This record gives sequence, structure tokens and C-alpha cells, in this order.
Amino acid sequence: MVKVNRLFRHILLCGGLLLGMTCSRTVAADDLKAIKRNYRNVLLNPTDPTDPLFVDWIEFQKERGVDVKATFDVEAIEAYLARQNEDGSWTDVDYNDKQRSAWSPSIHCSRIEELARLYYKGPKGYRHSKRIKKAVHRAMDYWFTTKPVCTNWWFNEIGAPKILGEASVILEEQLSKSELEGAVEVLNHSRFKQTGQNKVWQAGNVLMRAMLQGDRELVRAARDTIASEIVLGHREGIKPDWSFHQHGPQQQFGNYGLSFVNIMASYYRIFNGTSSAFSPEQTNILTSLLDRGYRWAVWKRFMDVASLGRQVIPDAPVKGHIALIDIQHGEKPRNAQYEYIVLPTATKEKVGRFDVNSIQVFQNDQTAQIVGVEGTDEYWLSVFRPGTFRIEGASVNIDKAGVYHLRKADNGLQVLKSNPFRITK
Repeated sequence: MVKVNRLFRHILLCGGLLLGMTCSRTVAADDLKAIKRNYRNVLLNPTDPTDPLFVDWIEFQKERGVDVKATFDVEAIEAYLARQNEDGSWTDVDYNDKQRSAWSPSIHCSRIEELARLYYKGPKGYRHSKRIKKAVHRAMDYWFTTKPVCTNWWFNEIGAPKILGEASVILEEQLSKSELEGAVEVLNHSRFKQTGQNKVWQAGNVLMRAMLQGDRELVRAARDTIASEIVLGHREGIKPDWSFHQHGPQQQFGNYGLSFVNIMASYYRIFNGTSSAFSPEQTNILTSLLDRGYRWAVWKRFMDVASLGRQVIPDAPVKGHIALIDIQHGEKPRNAQYEYIVLPTATKEKVGRFDVNSIQVFQNDQTAQIVGVEGTDEYWLSVFRPGTFRIEGASVNIDKAGVYHLRKADNGLQVLKSNPFRITK
């Protein structure tokens, strides 16, 4: 088993111990400079290519047949540069897109950030290229002028501000007055609010705004808000059993939890060497989350599907004979946090025909998510903890976490499919 400090470093991809923090309500001028320098370095140098664990990850990708590109896929970049209009927009981006997830204009934001990194860290012919500089500023001007808005609040308050904020941190030295104002306006959509990883994302965007504005008090407030989630026992976030919850009592090792681990690893580096560095206690909580939490959700470099949480989107492709359908919370089923139908035996066609309007919720807590469909005797279980589960007068004992597809039969509940296949009546 990899040692905890090496495991955390694998995510950080940097070493070093942290100093304790102070209770100051502001950061010193020198600390602000160091934080900005560290932040930019994290964005431009996210990995250490010589780190043995990173090298192992590259080898793992090759074993899986994944074509590991260089830092930049210049062929793909050239392809979308050829599709950029004079006004900075792209012909392959739908700026009127109304989707709540996989929002097309977010591609525009991602390209801005990629071009910003390419300008400073790209290969010969791209680094400090006037062509790349023109393309990225043209794209920024288009966004700040047209101000695209998504029907999903997350992209407006978190997603787009985060990507554009990071690009602005990279490009700060060459931002025009209007571009700086545009970046601040976008980042102003983020506030200190919410819980768990959403709270961290929001505070992180506020941190970038404070850095761009040189507001040392706000930098400290943002840092403290970020660090306030490195605790146990909040309603959402890290739980005493070293799981991670978001949107109610449900496992979120994937998506929210994985974002939490990765972004905290970045902040570990960003605040390192300053009075805002995480305390030893906070560092211990983060490493324990990995060693006592994530460690048990990963087997042979793959994460258990039952521990992923909100990691799929509607119309997600069917992979490995397991499909998951998610239902937007606040819609149907009513009064539910966020439900999934787990279809271990589904085909793509079956997923497409599935009627989510007839969903019944039987259980939704830290032990399991159990749902069924009106008019049928079929049930789908995503079990986090072994136990006895009762469904409409029938019961079943499950002795291992996993995903299960059951049907009511004359003699009880019949197993149609399970992963792992371990179940007793």
C-alpha cells in the first residue's frame, strides 16, 4: 500500500511540509505576492513529470490502450483555432445552448484557459506566439462582451467563473483594463455561500477575484472559507467515517469528493510557505480522507461504481453493462435529494426509453439508494453499507456494497444482476 504522504503527494504532485497558520484577518503584501506566484505556478505546472507515481499513472494509461498525449494536443488546438471567427467566437460552439449539463459555451471558456497555458508553456512555435495571444484575447473579449448565461446556476456561479478566473490569473500581466474588469465581473457571480465542495468552489473564485484586485483582506477571507471545509461532521463534506457527502446523505467519492481532494491539493501548494498555509491538523484530515476513505473505494486503480455518487449525466453512454440514469433534484421524484436508477443489465436503447416520471423512492440515505418503477416489481439498489433492506413487504440481506437489480418473485426478491455477485436471502 502506498504511504499516505506519497498518496497525497501523488495528487499534489509536489512535496513539502506545511507551516502552521496564523489568525490574521489579512495577508501581508509579501504573502499576497507568494500566493499569486504559487497559484500561477500550479496552473502552469500542475504535475511533476519526474514524480514516480505520475510516471506509473502514464504507464497505466498506456496499458489501457489510452493514447497519452503531450501536455498540449496541438492538432486539436489547431483544428479549433481554424474555426475561430474574427469576433472571437467559434463556429462549433452553440452559444444559444439551453442544456443544463454539458453546456456548449463552456467549451469557449476551456479554450481560453488552454490557449493561455499554451502561450506560456507550449512547445516551440506556440510559446509567446503572437497568433496565440491574438486568439486568446479575441476569445476573452467575445465572452466579456456577450456575457453568455446558462440555465443551470452552477455554470454561471462556479463553472465559467472558475475557468475564466484561472485564465485571467495566468494572463494577468497582459490583461487590458477592460479585460480585467470583465474578469472581475464574471468572478463577482461567486459568493461565500453553500456547503461542501460547492462552498469551496465559490470561495476559490472569490480568491481569484481578490488576487486580481489586490484585496488582501478578501484573500484571507477566501482562504479561511476554503479551509473551513477541512473538518469532520458538517452536514455535507468530510464525514466522521471518512466518506464524502454532497446533496444530502449520500456517497460522493466521485465528482464532488474527487473535486474536493484535487482542489485542496492545489490549495495546499498555493498557500504553502505563507501565513495562510494549512495547519498540521488540516493536513492530517486531508491525508486521512485519502488513507481511510478513498483507499477503500479504489481497487486496482478503479473506483467502485457504488461510491461514485453524482458522476453521470442524462444520456450518459452505457459502459461495461452498467448504466445509470440521474434525475435532477428539485424535479422528480418530489422531495428527493438526487436519485439514480442503476441498470446493470441495460442496453442503450433501454436507457433511452426509461420513464423517469414513474420513479418511486424507497430509500435514500448513507446506507443505500433504492428506487423502483410504478407498475413493475423491479427495484434498483446502490448499496453503500451491507444490511437488510425491506421493499414493499419483501426483504433481502446484502453482505457487500455494490449495485443490484432485483425483481419481486413468489418466494421473495430475485436477483437479476448484481456487481459484486454476493447476496443472501
